[in-house]
Amino acid sequence: MTHHHLVAGPDTVRWGCWDSSLPPVLRVRSGDTVTVETLSGEPEDMPTPELGFEILDAHRAVHQNGDRGPGPHFLTGPIHVHGAAPGDVLEVAFEAIELWQDWGWNLQAPLLGTLPEACPGAKSCRSSRSSAWSASPHRRPGAG
Repeated sequence: MTHHHLVAGPDTVRWGCWDSSLPPVLRVRSGDTVTVETLSGEPEDMPTPELGFEILDAHRAVHQNGDRGPGPHFLTGPIHVHGAAPGDVLEVAFEAIELWQDWGWNLQAPLLGTLPEACPGAKSCRSSRSSAWSASPHRRPGAG
């Protein structure tokens, strides 16, 4: 069993394009462990400087040098699992979730998402990690 570390950057983060034909940025075997660095937020989603939050160099690099697709979401990957085939069920266990940035954000857009009728108007919020996230992994914003 091998441990891998997948760094977020312009060569590993797919911005707005989740496509199974993209070449993998990492190849793993069943039983391997992976630490994946993730990013979230387009340039217009970043906190303003007067809020005092840090924007990571990796985040800036993806904004400046990443290939931007038609959508807003970021994906670090794809990751190829040796021996897996289309239609296979893969089990993924999260051993830990560690926050990388000192802020977070969320957006609810009108008539989009899982419960479109629950959000008739746009809402966007940014907050510090300490105020928005509790110590329990079961008490994450949006997790119920």
